[in-house]
Amino acid sequence: MTAEQLDKSELAAANINPDTGLATDYLNHFNEVAMLIDMLESMPDMGEEILDWKPLAYPDHFHQTGFRAKELAIRAYELCDPEIRARFDEACQNVEIKIGEIQVILQSGVEALGDPTVWSKQLYALIATIGGVINPNGLGDHAVGVEEDVSSNDDQSAIDALFD
Repeated sequence: MTAEQLDKSELAAANINPDTGLATDYLNHFNEVAMLIDMLESMPDMGEEILDWKPLAYPDHFHQTGFRAKELAIRAYELCDPEIRARFDEACQNVEIKIGEIQVILQSGVEALGDPTVWSKQLYALIATIGGVINPNGLGDHAVGVEEDVSSNDDQSAIDALFD
């Protein structure tokens, strides 16, 4: 069985992309830490929560959340086209690596990060890349380049890209 054999209307009703078999709900796992980094300047005590953040596999995320169609989301992910799944997993790994870099720097103190919004903008761009794999926008799932200079992007653009 492949993801294509799942009921597309059931997937869509559950907020799972019927073409990719992936759900944007998983982005919450990454968006939470990006928002915490955004808040660091005014709330330095958020540093502890950022340091406590751990990567969470797609199925584990759904097992821990209140997502109403968690079993369907996990099944669709398991049946996802291997090419899409490889791009998705790579994009997720890029975010996890960036968060790990931030955590290493943050161990020296909040001030070691400099301007936290520079880091959060980089994360939002990487998260948008994941969103592009989940919901391709016709420009390819790497339309938001990981290597681009994200300092010219604003937070709203990164958030908007998540929903494209």
